[in-house]
Amino acid sequence: MISALLYAFTAGAVAAVNPCGWAMLPAWFARRLDDAGDIMPVIAALRAGVLATTGFVVIFGLAGAVLALGAVWLGPLMPIAGFGVGIILAAVGIRELAGLHWSALPGGEICQTVSDRHGSLVFGVGFGLLSLSCTLPIFFAALGVALTGTPVDLALSLLVYALGMGTVLSTLGVVAATTGISLGGLSPRGHAVLRKVGAALLLAAAGYVIFYWGRVVFGDVMIESRIVNSGNRISSALRAWLTSGEGQWATLTALGALVLVSVGYFVILPAARGKRRASTEKERET
Repeated sequence: MISALLYAFTAGAVAAVNPCGWAMLPAWFARRLDDAGDIMPVIAALRAGVLATTGFVVIFGLAGAVLALGAVWLGPLMPIAGFGVGIILAAVGIRELAGLHWSALPGGEICQTVSDRHGSLVFGVGFGLLSLSCTLPIFFAALGVALTGTPVDLALSLLVYALGMGTVLSTLGVVAATTGISLGGLSPRGHAVLRKVGAALLLAAAGYVIFYWGRVVFGDVMIESRIVNSGNRISSALRAWLTSGEGQWATLTALGALVLVSVGYFVILPAARGKRRASTEKERET
């Protein structure tokens, strides 16, 4: 069972750098850089990673259930969904680069509210839609290993798959947040420039996604493209490293570090604060 869980964890990590959606990762990094103004940017990055992973796994769970029921119509819709997500990303990137306000667009205020409150979850949903075609086989393979066991084994495989995916996103976010802390002395103008850079990366990712899926929706999927070929090589190199012994140890170590940070913030720090508060109150009484 341990080997099956390790396989599921590695599969989840590999899913984060899939060739269909890997271009979203630089935009994710830039967005976490901009979280440097948060009171606890590292914790904000961890929370964002959990939300994004939740959105990703929900999409894959629903798609897996639909396909398991024999709904063959889902397959042809995947490229259309990916192309549509690319269009939405391009619109968001253009809006942020141009400094437009959501209120000027139909339904813009609702979009702004969703983005502010659940932006990372929405990212995970969009990332999942982009990645369905490329990583659904990996998802099935990760869970298929556990199908010969009990329902508990299957649930554990799903959880560990999500941990692999979340480890990559959360580690990338924590690195960005740490970098953002070092840039904390930037002026408001500097942070505005940083947001523009993030918007430009998002727009570049949208262009890649639109072209990637546009070949399938409107053209021939076998069209040779230097851009797509380069993207596939980058994704392939990342996936090869993650599946190597060195990559597996690195991701497991990163997971351990993330767990320690989370325990320190959510368990040890509140306990220390409680003891300090109790000691202060006792001193006041005496």
